[in-house]
Order: sequence, then structure tokens, then C-alpha cells
Amino acid sequence: MVICDVNMPRMNGIDFVASAMKIRSVPIVMLTTEGQPELVTKAKQLGAKGWIIKPFKPELLVAAVKKLAG
Repeated sequence: MVICDVNMPRMNGIDFVASAMKIRSVPIVMLTTEGQPELVTKAKQLGAKGWIIKPFKPELLVAAVKKLAG
């Protein structure tokens, strides 16, 4: 499982999801301050399994990890 942000220094999270899924199918949860519907849709089309907006409740992240890991 990967927990990834949209805003990263060398590669944005959307490009990361696209690249990662070409190598191996792995559950990816986006944990970010971004909430634009078009970003969420694009990430999910590329294979991201979840989208959590910061600030977030830790139990929400734990629940997402448990759901995707199980």
C-alpha cells in the first residue's frame, strides 16, 4: 500500500499513480489538501483506491488502510 500526496517536489501524485500502476497494481490512498473533483476522478481512473483530504481524522486513515489491506 502507498499513501501519497498530490503535491510532491519531483513528481505530482497523479503522475505517481499513473507510473506506479504501470509497474505493479498496488492500493494507493491519496492524502492531500487538494479536493478538486477532477483530480479525484483522474486519480481514481488511474487506479487510486482512496482520497482523504487534510486535515483528517486519524481513524479515517486507519479505516481506509484496514479496508484496502484486508
